[in-house]
Amino acid sequence: TNVARNLAVSPNSIPRLRFVGGGLSYGGITKPFIDGTDDGVVPTHSACGATSASGIDSCSNSISLAGKVSGQNGPSGLYYNHYPVLMSEGANHGDVINTQTG
Repeated sequence: TNVARNLAVSPNSIPRLRFVGGGLSYGGITKPFIDGTDDGVVPTHSACGATSASGIDSCSNSISLAGKVSGQNGPSGLYYNHYPVLMSEGANHGDVINTQTG
């Protein structure tokens, strides 16, 4: 995880648009190994570009993955130039990569 996180932040002059899902894939088999919400493969903290690897449930402290305005367990900070532009409560890893809607 640390190698992937270190590669994802360099060079930091390039903006990174983040697409984040929170749906299950692979029958939820990865859930016991990933803290917080995930898309079945990537933890939300990684998908959002959070500065720490902690179990979070949204890229924001005030907006849920479903787009509802409410208190959330979000990151304490995001890496410089990382912008979560789309979050989806029901999209799993494959859905985020492909053309899933909803």
